Amino acid sequence: MKTINKLLPTAIKVAEDKLLDDNQKIDEKMNGYFSSFGASILSAGLLPTVIFYNQADKEKAKIITALNEMCLKERKLSKDENTLPKYLKSLIEIEGKVYKMKMDELTKIENFVKEACIALKLAIRIFPKAKTKNK
Repeated sequence: MKTINKLLPTAIKVAEDKLLDDNQKIDEKMNGYFSSFGASILSAGLLPTVIFYNQADKEKAKIITALNEMCLKERKLSKDENTLPKYLKSLIEIEGKVYKMKMDELTKIENFVKEACIALKLAIRIFPKAKTKNK
C-alpha cells in the first residue's frame, strides 16, 4: 500500500491529463473499466489484457494511455519503449521456433501496472463523473 500512496500524486496528474473529457469530467464507466482491467490481469495475465484493452473502444483504450503515462513518469519505460505494448513485445525472446518471455522483467512491470491501476482507480474518484448517454 505504501507504493500506491507514493503513486497517487502522479495518478491524479495523469488522470487530469489523460482521462478527463472536454467538460473536465471522468466517464462514469471508467471505474468499472479499471476494475475489469485489474481482474483481467489476475485471470489472463498482463500481456493478453494489454492487447485486449489496447484494441478496445476509445474509452477503454484510455486505460492503456494512462498506464503508459504512469510508466513513463515513474521511469518504468525507456524513451525507446515508450508504450506498454511496445515494452511487453520487447520482453518476448525468440529462440528458433520457440517464444519465451523475460519473466523477471514481466513480473516487475506487471506488479507496477497493478499498483498504478489501483492508484488511477483511486485518483479518478476525486473528479466529477460524466453521465454516459445511451445510444
